[in-house]
Amino acid sequence: MITLNTIPSVLSFYTRCCSIFQRTLTLKQCNLNSNIMKTKIQSSLKAIFKLGMLALMVIAVSCSQETVQDSVNISPENLNAQAAKGKKGKMVTRAIRGKINNDANPDLPPNIDCGFPLSANFIYGNMGHLGKIQPGSFARPTSCAFGGPGILITTYDVNYIGAHGDEIRTLDYTTIICDDPNDPTCPTGTFEGTVEIVGGSGRFEGATGNMVFVDARFEGSISTWRLEGEITY
Repeated sequence: MITLNTIPSVLSFYTRCCSIFQRTLTLKQCNLNSNIMKTKIQSSLKAIFKLGMLALMVIAVSCSQETVQDSVNISPENLNAQAAKGKKGKMVTRAIRGKINNDANPDLPPNIDCGFPLSANFIYGNMGHLGKIQPGSFARPTSCAFGGPGILITTYDVNYIGAHGDEIRTLDYTTIICDDPNDPTCPTGTFEGTVEIVGGSGRFEGATGNMVFVDARFEGSISTWRLEGEITY
C-alpha cells in the first residue's frame, strides 16, 4: 500500500526510470542516425566510383579510336619514309674490306658490246659487314669497250648477299688488262678500278661508299681479288 510517506520514494524511482528510458532512446536515436550517415556515405562512394569508372571507359574508348585512326592513316609510303628518316639519322661511315672470287654464271646473259660474250659471274668469298657471301650473289656486265690492245673497259652490276640475307649493291668500273695483248682469247690477266656502293637491302638500304680492287687477277673464267674502302649506312 502506498502511503504519504512512500510517495517521495515512488516519485524518485519514477524520475530515475524516466531518465534511464530517455537516455536509452537517445542512444538508439544516435545509433540510428549513425547508421543512416554510414549508408549515405557508402551510397556516395559507390556513386563516385561508378562515375570514375565511366570516365575511364570514355577516355579508353577515345584513345583507342585515335590509335586506330592513326594506324589507318599510315600508308606503306609513310612507313617507308619514316624508316628512311630514322636510318638517315643513324648513317655512319665505316671501313670495309673483302676477299672475293668468282666464276662464270651461265644463268645470266653475257654482254656482247665488244663483239664477244663477256660472261656474268657467280660471286663467292667474304666481306666485312656482310660475312660470308651467300649463293645468289652475282656480277652482271652492263657495258664493254676497247681501251687499247688487250685492254677492256667494262661496267658490272654486282649484288652481294650477306649471311643474314641483307644485300649490298655496287657498280664496278673495271679495266681488264690481258697478260698477252696479242692473244684475242685473253686467257689470263689483271684488272683494276673502282667500286661504287649504290644501295642495298635490310640494314644496308640506302648505303653509299667506294672501294678499290687490290691484287685482282683472272685465269680463264675464275677471278680473285680483294676490296678495300668505306661504306656509309
